Amino acid sequence: VFHMMFIDRDEVTTFAEFSERDAGTYARFAELMLAEGVLLRPNGLWYLSAAHADAEIDETLAAADRALAALAAETAE
Repeated sequence: VFHMMFIDRDEVTTFAEFSERDAGTYARFAELMLAEGVLLRPNGLWYLSAAHADAEIDETLAAADRALAALAAETAE
């Protein structure tokens, strides 16, 4: 399990810092990932297990690259 969030910090160590995350940006990222065929949990938790083969992991990472590029393009406008 790992947690993904958008925040202007290198490290998050307290709940107060965690509360600074940009939930709106994560929600938009989740929308873009869904358009790529990847359903994300809205709370930012990602699960990886032995059931995921290298192909699924590579496909998910490629989808994330595309979604992040689209998100960057949107915020640059």
